[in-house]
Amino acid sequence: MIVAWICLCAFLNCVGWLLSALHLLNRTGYFVAIGFAMLAWIVFRLKVSQSPMLCIQWRPRWHRLKRVFPLMFFCLAGIAIL
Repeated sequence: MIVAWICLCAFLNCVGWLLSALHLLNRTGYFVAIGFAMLAWIVFRLKVSQSPMLCIQWRPRWHRLKRVFPLMFFCLAGIAIL
C-alpha cells in the first residue's frame, strides 16, 4: 500500500506539472487526466489478467522491518503520508 501511495503521489505531481505547462491547471484538467489514467490502468489489468481488480495481500509482513533499510523506508513513507 505504501508503494501504491508513493506512485499515486508521483503520478499526481507529474500530472500537475504537465497541466501547468499546458495552462490547464483546473478541475477539468485533473478530471480528464485521472480519468485517462484509470482507463489505462483498467485496460492494462485486463490484458495482464482476466480480473481488472488488483490482487492485494492484506497480511502485514512485519518481518521485513527487522532490517535497517526497509525500516527507514517505512518510517520515511509514514512521515510523507502524515
